[in-house]
Amino acid sequence: MRDLGRVSILGLGGAFSRVDQVGYLKAIDDYGIVPFCMTAVSVAALNFAGYIQYGSRGLELIWRSSPTSDSKNPTLSIEDRGPKYIFDLFNPRTLGRALLKRPDILSSKGIQELTEGFDIAHVVNSKIILNVVVFDEKDREPSIVSSKDPIIQANPEIFRQAILASVSPRGVFPPVLVQKEFGRPAVLCSDAIVYGVKHLFDLGSDTVFVFRSRSPRHKAKRLSWWFPNILDLHDRAANILFDEIIELISRLYPGKIVEFRLERGVNTLMNTDFKRGDVSGTIDLAHERGREILAGL
Repeated sequence: MRDLGRVSILGLGGAFSRVDQVGYLKAIDDYGIVPFCMTAVSVAALNFAGYIQYGSRGLELIWRSSPTSDSKNPTLSIEDRGPKYIFDLFNPRTLGRALLKRPDILSSKGIQELTEGFDIAHVVNSKIILNVVVFDEKDREPSIVSSKDPIIQANPEIFRQAILASVSPRGVFPPVLVQKEFGRPAVLCSDAIVYGVKHLFDLGSDTVFVFRSRSPRHKAKRLSWWFPNILDLHDRAANILFDEIIELISRLYPGKIVEFRLERGVNTLMNTDFKRGDVSGTIDLAHERGREILAGL
C-alpha cells in the first residue's frame, strides 16, 4: 500500500445499514492506519465516537450479538435488543405522539442510552479530531460541532448533545438543544443528512476515506411500509447529493478520495428493521470489502 499521508474519514448516515462502517474501521485498524480527523453525519456520529473510545473491536461489541449473550444482561448489543430498541414503531407512546400531532414520531430513548454510555471527556480529549455534523434549525443549514471547539473543550457534555442531535432525523426523533458558541443561547439541532469532503482537505488531509451509503448495485429488500421508505429516501438523497459533491471536489483538490461501500450485502438489513445475524453478517462483509479496498491502494 502506498503512503497515504494524513488520512481523515467522512462517514455518512443510513440508520442500521451503516453498521458496515464497523467493518471498514476494523479493516483500517488491520492496516495500522490512524486517522487524524473524522467527520460524522447521522449514525456515523455514534460509530465514530464509539471507535475513538473503544477501538473498532469495542465498537463491534455495541452492535454485534455474542454467542454468550444473556437476555438479562443490561449491556446487550443492538443486534441482541432488536430494531425496536431504536425505532420503536409500535409502542403506545408512538401512537400518542401521532394523535397529538407531534412533529417527531418516535422517542429517542434508545439513542439517548447509547450516547450516555460514552465517556465523553475521553472522546473530546482524544488526539483524533471528531467533527459532528448537525442541522441548525434556526439558521436552517448544516454546521460542524468539533471536539476541539473551545466551548466543547470547556464543557464536553455539550458534545454528547451534538452527537445525539446528529443521529436525530427531522420528523423522526425530537431535535436537541446544542450550544455551539460562548455567549450565545443553545439552538435546536437535528440530522444534517449529508456533508461534503472539502473541509477535510482544508484541514490538511492528503487522503479522505468516505464511508458511503450502499452501492446502487446493492439491491435492498423492497420496502413496503411508509416509515422505512422515508429513511430509504433519506439514504438515496444522500447518495445523489454526495455524488455531485465528489465530482466537484475531485476537480478542485489534489488529495485522494477513497470510497468504501458494499457492492453486495445482507438484503434484509433495512433502515428500520433487521433479523438476527444481519448485523453480524454486514460487519463481516464490510470488513472483507475494506481489506480489499486498502490492499488495492
